Amino acid sequence: MNNEYKFQLQSGDYLNRWLYSGPYVTPFHSQATVFFEPVNLTEEYRQIEYPLRTQYLQQRNKNEYPEEDDFQNIYFPFENNRFDFSSFITTPHILETNAKTFIKVKKNQTLPFQLTTCGSIDIWVNKEHQVAFSPFTRNIPSTQNIHLSLQAGENEIVIKLEDMAERDVNYYFEFIYLGKEDIESYIPINEDPIAVEQAENFLDNLYFEKDIYKTDKLTLKAPAHLGERLEPHMHVQINKNKLINPIFTSERSFPEFYIELNEENNINLGDIAEYNLSGVNEFSFGLKISDDVYVYRTLTVSLLLEQPSPLNMEEDLETRKTEALSYFANLNQADINVGIARLMFYEYCDEQTEQALRSCFQEIEQKEDCADFRLAPLMAIYLKKRHLLAVPLQEEIKALALDFRYWIDEPGNDAMWYFSENHAFLFHVSQYFAGYAFTQDVFNVSKRLGEEQYVLGKSRLLHWFENFFEYGFAEWNSTTYLPIDLIGFYTLYEAAPDKEIQHLAKQALDKTFKIIAINIHGKTMVSTYGRVYEHDLKAMENSEVANISFMLWGEGYFNHSLRAPVWFCLSEYTPPAMQDIVHLNEKQAVLAEYTQGIKNIYSYVYKTKPYSLASTINLSPYEKGHQQHVMNISLGVENTTMWINHPGESAFSGKNRPSYWAGNGRCPFVRQHHNTLIMKYKLHEEDYNFVHVYLPIWDIDEMEITNNWLFV
Repeated sequence: MNNEYKFQLQSGDYLNRWLYSGPYVTPFHSQATVFFEPVNLTEEYRQIEYPLRTQYLQQRNKNEYPEEDDFQNIYFPFENNRFDFSSFITTPHILETNAKTFIKVKKNQTLPFQLTTCGSIDIWVNKEHQVAFSPFTRNIPSTQNIHLSLQAGENEIVIKLEDMAERDVNYYFEFIYLGKEDIESYIPINEDPIAVEQAENFLDNLYFEKDIYKTDKLTLKAPAHLGERLEPHMHVQINKNKLINPIFTSERSFPEFYIELNEENNINLGDIAEYNLSGVNEFSFGLKISDDVYVYRTLTVSLLLEQPSPLNMEEDLETRKTEALSYFANLNQADINVGIARLMFYEYCDEQTEQALRSCFQEIEQKEDCADFRLAPLMAIYLKKRHLLAVPLQEEIKALALDFRYWIDEPGNDAMWYFSENHAFLFHVSQYFAGYAFTQDVFNVSKRLGEEQYVLGKSRLLHWFENFFEYGFAEWNSTTYLPIDLIGFYTLYEAAPDKEIQHLAKQALDKTFKIIAINIHGKTMVSTYGRVYEHDLKAMENSEVANISFMLWGEGYFNHSLRAPVWFCLSEYTPPAMQDIVHLNEKQAVLAEYTQGIKNIYSYVYKTKPYSLASTINLSPYEKGHQQHVMNISLGVENTTMWINHPGESAFSGKNRPSYWAGNGRCPFVRQHHNTLIMKYKLHEEDYNFVHVYLPIWDIDEMEITNNWLFV
C-alpha cells in the first residue's frame, strides 16, 4: 500500500477510520442446560446472562496478534462515531473483527485514550500487546481510560473486537483520543487518496428525499458536484447487509444495479412498484475508485406498495374479513401466514399451501429467536385443521413440537428470548397447544409427557393472564408487540380446548382493541410506546395494526403485514363497537388517561380530528432509557407524525437500542394537559449533548424557525 489516507486527531476526536477484516461469524454450540430467571414485567432492558455465554467465557482462549489477516476493507464511519457492526442474529454466534490504523508522533510518548465496548477488545501497538479490556456485558457498554505507549514516527495500532451474538448484539467499540496535542492518524491504501476523500464526501451528503415512499418515484438528494477523480456512475445494492451472518445471506438473492450520475441534485431510482419491496429496506450506494474498488454507504428507507383495496367497505365486517382472507390466501409468498390463510379459505392443503406452512419449519427446528411467534399459530392451525393436512406433514409438525424447548427449565443452548411479556406469552401458548395435541407422547427436551406440558402450559397461561388483567401491557401501546400478543389471543380464542382460556382470550382482545381505538389517529396507531423501533415510527403505514384498523374501521392502510391480520380475518371474534372514539367530527375531542404495567406507566392522549398529542407522564425522568417512546404528535388525516427524543447512538439508522430516532438515551421529565405538553431533559456528561425533533418536512405545508422556536 503506497498511499496514506490522513486524518488529524484533536482532543475529544473519535478514531473511527480503520482497515479491517471480518466480521468473522462462527456458530457457537454449548452444552444444553437449564437456568432460572423471572420474566421481565417492565419495558426496561434487563441484563440476563445465558449459560451459553458463561460457557463461552470459561473456554475462551487468549487472543493472539492477527498475523495472517489481510485487512482488505476500509471502515468509513460517516455520521457514526463508532467502529460498529451491530446486528441481529437468531442463533448463538461468536463475532470477531480485526481492525488496523496508524498514528504518527514526533517523539516517544504515552498518550491517553478512552475505550468503550460491550464485548472484548485487545490492542497491539507495533505488534506488542498493550490493552486487554473484556467487560462482556451483553449489549451494555463499559468504558475504560487507557494509555498507549508510542514510538517516534509511525505506530501500527491493531484491535481485535470480539463478542457473542445472542440475537440482537451491540457489536462496536468507541475509541476517543484524550491527549492535549494534535496528532496525525492515517490508513495506508493502494488507491488515490483524493478520489477516496471525494467519494466519502459525496456519499456523506447523500440522503433520501423522504423516509417513506408510497406511490412516488424513489429519489435521492445528492451534491451537484461528484468530484473530478470519480467515475460518473453508482453501484446500488439492496438489503445486502440485513444480516451479517453468511449462513443466512447466502440463501437470499438481493437486487443490484448501476445508475449514471450527472451534475444534478436529484438521483431518480425509478418507481417503487418496480422493486416489489415492502417495509424497511437498506440501500447501499457505491462509488468506483478503481477496478473492483468501491466506497459504500448504506441508507435506510421504507417502501409502502399501495394497491387498490380488495375490500368493499360498504359490506359488513364479516364480508370484508372474507374478502381480505381471500386476498391474503392468493399472495405469492413463502410465508406461514399465507399458508394459514390458504388453508382456512380453501379448506384444502395443496402443494402451494404446504410450502407456505413449511416456510417456518427450519426456524422452529433450529430454535431461532422468534420461533415461538411461528410455532404458536402453527400448532393452533394443526388443532383446527389437522384433517386437511397430509400424514407426512402432520408427522413433521409433530416432530417440531416434540423437539422444541418451551421454557428455560428445559435444557437448551439456544438464544431465544423468553423474558419479555410477548415472548413469554407465545412460549406458553405453544406449550399449551403442543401438550394438548400430543398428550401421550414424550417431549424430547423436557422428557415430560404431553399431558404434563399441557397442564403446565395452561397454568403458565393463567398466571400470565392474571398479571395482564391486573397491570395491562408492560410494553404499552407498542405497535411492534401488540400484534404479537394478538397472535396469542386469537389462536387461543379459536383453538384453546378450555372454555376458561377462550374467555380470557376474548377479554384480552376486547382490552387490546380499546387501546388501539383510543390511539388511532391519521390512519395509524400514533401514541407513546413501551418499546419501539425506527421503522415502526417512520413507517406505521406498514404495520399490522394499520392493516387491521383499515379492515375494521376503514382507518388505516391495507398492506401485506399478515401475522395478526390473518387471524383477525379467520376468527369469529368481533371487537366491541368503538367508532365514536375512532371517527371524530370537527367538534369532538377525546381525552384518555390510563396506566399500564407493574410500574403504572401513565399514558395520556388528547386527540381531535386535526391532531393528536400523546405522552407518557413521569416515566423514569432523567434516568437512562431504552426503547420507550414518551411523546408523539400526529397531524391531519394522514400519518404525519413528529416527536422529540434524546438519541441513544449517533448512527442515523443504527441497530442499537435505544437508537438515533427510537427510544431515549436519557429519559425526560414530561407533563401534559390537553393540548399542551412540557418536556425537560437533564443530560449527563457522557450523553450525546443534544435532543432533536423528528420532522417529516415532505408532509409539512409551512415551517418557520425563529431563534429557539420552531413553528410548523
